Amino acid sequence: MNVLIVDDEKVQIETLRRGLRSKGHKVFSALSVEEALAQLDERRQEIDFVITDYLLDGDDGLSLLRKVREKHGKLPVIMMTAYGEKKVLIDALRNGCNGFLEKPFTLEDLTTELARVQMSIIQNTPSYRIEEILPYLVHQVNNPLNAIMASAYLAMNKPYERDSLRGYMEHIIAAISNIKDINKKIGLLSRPPEENLERVELRALVERCALMFEELLALKAVSFAGVEAADGDFAVSGNAFELEQVFKNLILNGIDSMDGCLRKILSISVSRLPDRSEAVVVVRDTGCGIAPDHLDKIFNQYFTTKEQGTGLGLHVVKSIVEKHGGAVRVESGMGGGAVFTVTLPLAPHA
Repeated sequence: MNVLIVDDEKVQIETLRRGLRSKGHKVFSALSVEEALAQLDERRQEIDFVITDYLLDGDDGLSLLRKVREKHGKLPVIMMTAYGEKKVLIDALRNGCNGFLEKPFTLEDLTTELARVQMSIIQNTPSYRIEEILPYLVHQVNNPLNAIMASAYLAMNKPYERDSLRGYMEHIIAAISNIKDINKKIGLLSRPPEENLERVELRALVERCALMFEELLALKAVSFAGVEAADGDFAVSGNAFELEQVFKNLILNGIDSMDGCLRKILSISVSRLPDRSEAVVVVRDTGCGIAPDHLDKIFNQYFTTKEQGTGLGLHVVKSIVEKHGGAVRVESGMGGGAVFTVTLPLAPHA
């Protein structure tokens, strides 16, 4: 995989470069937003991922993220942030950031996040369309193959330098390991989606999502009394990461909708439909509401009424919920707040 690292600290870039190279990745680097954009203009077909620090000299990673989305569409971006910069994380989510690394992190943390984002991209390709995924995977396989070829060529030309030979062999082993990981992802494409599901405790997941916005709720003076839930088991079969995106989006939308309102109350409840095997999560706000002529459009891709909105958040919510066999609906009126209701089938008892 080819990675562009953007950081204004040369020592940090070199540390990440060495670590990623040891895992078989090719690394480009940039010290500023302008340099990063120039690299992307020049090498767009070569670069698979952008990893950027949030704090950059004269600019920030959010500015780079927005410009990447404008010029390079869905190119994956992972942002490095310091502990406690939750507002940064929230703004990055709004602008389509794919992943986050909280400093300090290890090389294992970095490679795990790269792999997670890769798999998320593959799994979220509509209907697992192989014609869209295949070129991406072929490109991924070619990178370590090129590394193997180069290392083997150098080893053949320096047969008596033992230390050099050992280094070349280590590069070859790392590249082969990289190919094995890619082949594992290719194998997942042929599996029915249900084989990749896990048992997710819905109440705990929704509470984790709400906790993430604790500081933002306080900052914006929004009253939130916690997640209200009835007694009982609310486990569903699903992908925990994807389901988190659903409720983070709905909570963040609710908080945003109350900007400028005198009465700011967010409420979330988890319950079970009577005599039915479905869980129900309701996210309610006292915000500005949704215009009647927008109600049938808000889940459409790219539809937004926000000045800096992408029109992807609620579309992603609907796609993920339906992928899990559920449904999402909204009720609202201008000035009367909004109520989003998500229903998901409960998992069979273990």
